[in-house]
Amino acid sequence: MKNLKKICSLFIVLALILSMGSISAFAAETNDEVSPAATVFELSGTYTVVASGSAATNRSVTIICYNKYSVHHNDVRMRDINGNVVWEEYGAIGCSGSRTFSCGSDVYYVEVRIAATNIVDDLVFSKVGFCDVVYH
Repeated sequence: MKNLKKICSLFIVLALILSMGSISAFAAETNDEVSPAATVFELSGTYTVVASGSAATNRSVTIICYNKYSVHHNDVRMRDINGNVVWEEYGAIGCSGSRTFSCGSDVYYVEVRIAATNIVDDLVFSKVGFCDVVYH
């Protein structure tokens, strides 16, 4: 029982440390002179590119998600031209929520996926939804 408490405490501390680390990195810089355009993307449990190239670099991107199930949220990540992850946040957009992201000069791809809020929902509910993306 004592070992179980130590293991649980270790997992909680590890989860807190990992969640703090993802907040510190954020791609910045915005170019609002470009007129907005909107595109719709189908989402699943794997990352879908919603902006790339000039649609992502030095721009703001608003992502509006519509998930089929309320037990899901949306993860967002940004990658550079070589595919390296520049920034990532799990649960960045709530179920059927929206958020605007500022992409810097190092961002070439913006990707979104649906993820479950807990392991039970991950096994029970299929990850189905779509998102509107507005480029500023």
